[in-house]
Order: sequence, then C-alpha cells, then structure tokens
Amino acid sequence: MSDDAREDQWSHVESPGDVARAVERLASIAAAPYEQRARARFLELLAPSPGQTVLDVGAGTGVVALEVARRVAPSGRVVGLDPSRALLDIAASAARECGPANIVETPVGDARRLPDAAGHFDHAL
Repeated sequence: MSDDAREDQWSHVESPGDVARAVERLASIAAAPYEQRARARFLELLAPSPGQTVLDVGAGTGVVALEVARRVAPSGRVVGLDPSRALLDIAASAARECGPANIVETPVGDARRLPDAAGHFDHAL
C-alpha cells in the first residue's frame, strides 16, 4: 500500500466519543513534564518571531500552534494543519479564547498531500 493510500489514526476522529478520547489523550501528553520540556526546547530552537508564518503539521487541538501564535503575533500567521476537523474546531475555539484567533488558521489537510508551499512558510513543524 502506498503512503498516499494509508490513513493515520487521526483521520477518523470525528464522532463525539472519538473526539473526547483524542482530546483527553492529547491533553495528557501536552501536560507531561517531558513533553513540556521537549516543546520548550524545540520552540527555542525554531525561534519563531513576530511577523513570521509557521506551518504546524498535525496541529490537533492546537497546543503547539497557540504557543507559536503568541511568538509570531501580532503580524504573523500560524497554519495548523490536521486531518480532523473536530480537533481543529477545538484549536480554533482555543485561539479565540486566548487571543490569537486572527492569526491562527485551521485547514483540514493531510501533510502527505501539501500544495506547493515553497517560500510560503518561515518554519514548519
């Protein structure tokens, strides 16, 4: 089976039960101390800055996208790509609640089938 024919486990996170389980799982991972340290380190290395455009592949509920949005605000842009519309709706809602909603975009998509984005993003993660 080719990579294009395979779907990942997140492509089918749409039913309320699946969404609730995914949100709980992602929140648990995001809250783990080792994950927080790793996230802080890779964001330090990535060093997003105001005005930049960043692609977050597999954005899920937006934990990383929101952290990046705070760093690229007020004139930057974050594109949080994920195959699950339901998870991206949570990310968009979180962005509205914490402020950077105007710079966070949440398109449904598959990273294996990105349009030609050369030169469109300063960083991708």
